Amino acid sequence: MIVLNLPTLLVLAVITGVSAYFASYLREKGKNLATREDVKRIVQKTEEIKVGIAGGLWVEQSRRTFRPEVYKSLLESIGDAASALRQLVFVDEQRPKVKGNAEVEEFLSDMEQGMDRRPVWPSSG
Repeated sequence: MIVLNLPTLLVLAVITGVSAYFASYLREKGKNLATREDVKRIVQKTEEIKVGIAGGLWVEQSRRTFRPEVYKSLLESIGDAASALRQLVFVDEQRPKVKGNAEVEEFLSDMEQGMDRRPVWPSSG
């Protein structure tokens, strides 16, 4: 049989009070920890979204920046090709007229050879 005297009741009351306090304390700490983890997760997702948006904006800005440069290079290449075609037509038209003139034939031959060495796609830069 358990004897309930004043010191025993006092010890039980203290243990019960301390247990209730620690249970409440630990429950509150658990809530705070869960909230902190939730906030951390939300902040991390927010940062990922920011990075995604910033990356998308950078790509779009790059397109807008590089597009005129590409068009300029393309137009220059088309102009070079048109010039080369005009020179070829000129060479073919002038060849019969200068038959027998060694100096002119040599010039036209050099021009043809120079066009053969010229790159089809000029390097950008």
